[in-house]
Amino acid sequence: MITMKDIAKAAGVSRSTVSFVLNGREKELKIAEATCLKIKSTAAELGYHVNDIAKSVRTGKTKVLAFLTPLIDMEYDARILSGFINQSNKLGYFVKPFEIEDRDFEKQLGNAIKQRVDGVVYRNNDIDLFRKIKKELDIRKIPFAVVESRLIEEADISVYSDEFGGIFKALRHLVDLGHTRIGFISGIHDKAGYSILRYRAFLAAMKKLNLPIDPEIILSAQPKERVLPQYSRMAEEILKRRGSQITAVFCASDIIAMIVLQHAYKMKIWIPDELSVVGYANLYSSSFTAPALTTVEQKFSEMGNAAAKLLVERIEKSAPARGKLRKEIGSELIIRDSTCINK
Repeated sequence: MITMKDIAKAAGVSRSTVSFVLNGREKELKIAEATCLKIKSTAAELGYHVNDIAKSVRTGKTKVLAFLTPLIDMEYDARILSGFINQSNKLGYFVKPFEIEDRDFEKQLGNAIKQRVDGVVYRNNDIDLFRKIKKELDIRKIPFAVVESRLIEEADISVYSDEFGGIFKALRHLVDLGHTRIGFISGIHDKAGYSILRYRAFLAAMKKLNLPIDPEIILSAQPKERVLPQYSRMAEEILKRRGSQITAVFCASDIIAMIVLQHAYKMKIWIPDELSVVGYANLYSSSFTAPALTTVEQKFSEMGNAAAKLLVERIEKSAPARGKLRKEIGSELIIRDSTCINK
């Protein structure tokens, strides 16, 4: 097994110099760049690899980050996780995902803590679960970030989409096509979920565009009832109101928009000729619907990327240890075939 002592002998330098260079601390001793290059090339030629376990014992850092979510098999979570892993790896960190829910959060969080993680990212809108997790991590002084939840204001580090910007672009697109009677369908307006954010952003964008707001065509799912059947009922209600009362509908998610398209097909209603439909997310499947869905693109991978950067900055203290770090990721409108000129 190649050691630092072997590298020092081959490179003609001291072991301590090798240690400083291979641990990224050459600037502390102002070691010459030529010496650093010689040490690194010698280490590579000899086949030296850093012993991460030994290093973590010395430094108290494992270079491991935890990613907590209850829905790791959902596309948006998977794409956020992908961006988070890619950026973490570039920064020299390894990521371990954990599925976590309120009923067993102590066990799952305990598993993450046992891994001696240096930081944690939480991807969920359950504010009560967030508070339980944060309490445990704060006790242990483990940095904690939240992705895609602007409403969890207690988060020290938070990355989220520009809800208003994306929805404003979508509504302006509809206005440019001649639509002014625009409906809205969303999920349950819980305390920290995306639905309440997009509902508020929709109303704000409608006001900014001086569009009439009709409460009868602004529909939201209700708590304590299964969501998917409600989406179907709301889709049918909007479709039945098409024409004089409504010519376009903005859906707070691609899933809702796809349900609208499905019911339009069953009801023999032509989209977009009889009703323009816009979604939110730009899931991969949104380009394969019939017609292909016009939607607001959330940059999931970029959000994961930004969360990794901010979390590592806090861990390595290149960002202030106190104070809140915030990053808003812009949204783009993807125009496809589900919207057209109001005839």
